[in-house]
Amino acid sequence: IFKGAWKAGNKCSSSDLITAFGTDNAQECIKKILKDGEIQLTEGERKEQVEQRRKEIVNYLAKYYINPKTKTPHPVQRYENALEAMHYVVDAHTTVEKQIQEIVKKLPEFMPIKRTDVEATLFVKFQFQSQIQGILKKYAQITGETQQTEGTEYSLTVVPGDYQNLFTELENVCKGDFQFDVIGAEKPEEDDGDTKGKGHRGGRGGGGRGKKKQFFLPISQPNSAHFVFISLIVFFLVFHTIQMSVDFLL
Repeated sequence: IFKGAWKAGNKCSSSDLITAFGTDNAQECIKKILKDGEIQLTEGERKEQVEQRRKEIVNYLAKYYINPKTKTPHPVQRYENALEAMHYVVDAHTTVEKQIQEIVKKLPEFMPIKRTDVEATLFVKFQFQSQIQGILKKYAQITGETQQTEGTEYSLTVVPGDYQNLFTELENVCKGDFQFDVIGAEKPEEDDGDTKGKGHRGGRGGGGRGKKKQFFLPISQPNSAHFVFISLIVFFLVFHTIQMSVDFLL
């Protein structure tokens, strides 16, 4: 047993061991070192450990917590920004679960969160039934199943962290030809388009599936005819104004 790791050959004396460990028995001293000692790391190694623990914390939050307003998970970057805003100091030697307990007490000051599963309904046509079974078993728990004319509607619960993976794999298999609705959502976390026949995420609303479409009156781009017409109107107004002024002076 040596003291001062940077000084090769600086062996501890018997009195040094007794002072430090209460015994000069090398085997007993080694057991205490392995049990209670700390590994000396470089600044770069310590920083790497902190970053790794920070990622674990963020991934934990993204996996098990949702936005209670939209009933969907927050983006990972939003948790990163919140931790930075609250100036939270990550401890590489404290477990993720213990640090999460402290973080979730302060996090609502910066963003709405709630620990719960995502509840949703999924409608899939019969032609994709066999292909999606493995996906549903992997990412969701089926709580209900209703056969309809063209396919099956599933009631699902999904861990927030698996929500995006589930949706992505459904997109790949069904080529967008499915319906996925988050129950109780006020509005989608992000707009994924509203093309007819393609799968999308959204809140459950009245009047059947799908988001409400917004219609806008088309406005044509101006052309040379428009400019000529406008120019004539302006010329007429200016000419008329000058004529009135002359008549007034006379």
